[in-house]
Amino acid sequence: MTGPVLLLHGFTSGPFAFEFLIPRLRKEGIEPEVPLLRGHGQGSWRKLAGFTWSDWLFDAGAALERVGPRGPVTIVGHSMGGLLALNLAADHPDRVGMLILAGAAILPATPFAPGRPLGFLRPLMAGLFRSWDMTPFYSDKSMLISDLNYRRAPMESISSFMDLVIETRRRLHLVTSPALILQGTGDRRVHWKSAEVILDGISTRADMKRVVFFQRTDHEMFRDCEREAVIQTVMDHLEGPGT
Repeated sequence: MTGPVLLLHGFTSGPFAFEFLIPRLRKEGIEPEVPLLRGHGQGSWRKLAGFTWSDWLFDAGAALERVGPRGPVTIVGHSMGGLLALNLAADHPDRVGMLILAGAAILPATPFAPGRPLGFLRPLMAGLFRSWDMTPFYSDKSMLISDLNYRRAPMESISSFMDLVIETRRRLHLVTSPALILQGTGDRRVHWKSAEVILDGISTRADMKRVVFFQRTDHEMFRDCEREAVIQTVMDHLEGPGT
């Protein structure tokens, strides 16, 4: 089994996103580090206002510092957490032993995102709207009842998140850590081609990176209808011989 594990949640989300993964890790004797990124998990989406991607990256880096002395760290990043994980791997290649990226938001599905057809309209959108709907996406609609994601987000926070997308794409080539990339083909929040962008963009050796696609899950991969398969894929990877 691998060494220390750091779990990084996504934009508008929180540690609850890993509520089914954490017990599996603990069963194997792993007590993961699960930081709450600033502005998240506080009941109101308005709490995000004033925080930027650099704050969230700082929080993720501080968590890496806490577990780093115990050996190379495996980072499991969901959505925005995947972007933060990629940046940490670029900045600290000696401390990040492995990446597991689930629905990493390098290519958001919205047409207004960087790299998408209407990306050039993003500044206009930020000026016209103060907040935007961020209702989480599930194939299993029953899971929405217990979901703690914010249902909206300030446009300034969304814009900063998109800046993180741009920054991460610019730095992908600096990543050399082994990587497992998990992606839902029907993900409505992150385009399925995100997995290919990451696979092709990072400098990890070809035999040390791979993509696993899931056909039924939506964006909340660790809680949705294929969560058992997603979590088992993660656990098998952690137990594997230096994949």
